[in-house]
Amino acid sequence: MSEAGGLTLAWVERNGRHALAIRLGPPPHASATGSDMLPSRLGASDQLGVVPASILGRATTPDGLQAIAGRFTLENDAWLFEPEIPFLPATEYALITRTETGALVPLATIATPAAPAIRRTEVLAIYPSALAVPINFLRIYVHFSAPMREAQAAQAISVQRLDTGELLRDTFLPGTLELWNPSRTRLTLLLDPGRIKRGLLPHVQMGYPLIEQVPVLVRVLATFQDAAGAELLAGAERRYEVDAALRRHIDIGGWRVVAPPASTHAPLIVLFDRALDSAMLAHTLTVSDEYGSIVPGTATVTDGERAWSFVPRLTWMQGQHTLHVDPRLEDISGNSLVRVFDRDLTRPEDAPVRRPRTTLAFACA
Repeated sequence: MSEAGGLTLAWVERNGRHALAIRLGPPPHASATGSDMLPSRLGASDQLGVVPASILGRATTPDGLQAIAGRFTLENDAWLFEPEIPFLPATEYALITRTETGALVPLATIATPAAPAIRRTEVLAIYPSALAVPINFLRIYVHFSAPMREAQAAQAISVQRLDTGELLRDTFLPGTLELWNPSRTRLTLLLDPGRIKRGLLPHVQMGYPLIEQVPVLVRVLATFQDAAGAELLAGAERRYEVDAALRRHIDIGGWRVVAPPASTHAPLIVLFDRALDSAMLAHTLTVSDEYGSIVPGTATVTDGERAWSFVPRLTWMQGQHTLHVDPRLEDISGNSLVRVFDRDLTRPEDAPVRRPRTTLAFACA
């Protein structure tokens, strides 16, 4: 509702739409600007008009501004304005009148209510999807079906230990900055690296964020709002068993490659020796033919991020092919082909690898 100089504007519903109710009462104080221009007892609606408030000031003559098309009707002590085209939500409108000289005088403004938020967004996945994780695993990814609002993760996402029901505190990297992909459909939750790396003060004082052999539940509440301000269709959760720490390089020599037959669209299948980072798998594995040309196709990650399959756009050519692995690929504990994330300086085998193996050959027969 809006009041100015005894003039009251309010929204009412007519035929499932917003209509503007205009009432004139005794002004509580001195007349507001333009209130003396009101038709006597609002009895002459042809002097009134409704326009979007944003265009006021751009036109000051009758020919320079077009009022919204609609119909005024008199109901008891109020004029009711119903537009031909519905009012826009969350938009400010102005009631105007015209003087005898044709000048436009704004009388009062009022904003339409915001459109009700419709719940349609859902959690598509939570990664890792494996049933068990190492105590030193590093990242959780939450995928949404639509862009989300920021600065909500701390209130809407929790980690609960399932032996006691207690919520684990200070699990994630401290700070207010949230890690979103450009479309704000994937949230990265980084478990506090200071508590994962041995020897650092947070690890010495508090230990790991998780507890070995104590299962946990990661829960995303339905109160998490999308970019339109609507809550999720439903909450989501994923349970993890917690195993021993994983601290060793990725060695692709331990992977198993199942080659597809030539002249088919059968998938190339690669089986890993551990769960790898789901987000990195999307862009760190490529396939080339025997001439060195990249083979286009579609990749899928399955089996708790321990398997990768690739279906070519065209059928496989007969002959040798190569799987290329970006050395930056990490497992779920942050270990890559080059380095161990939580390195033990007393173990020579944990030293950085200068030239790791990055290709695997396979033949399509």
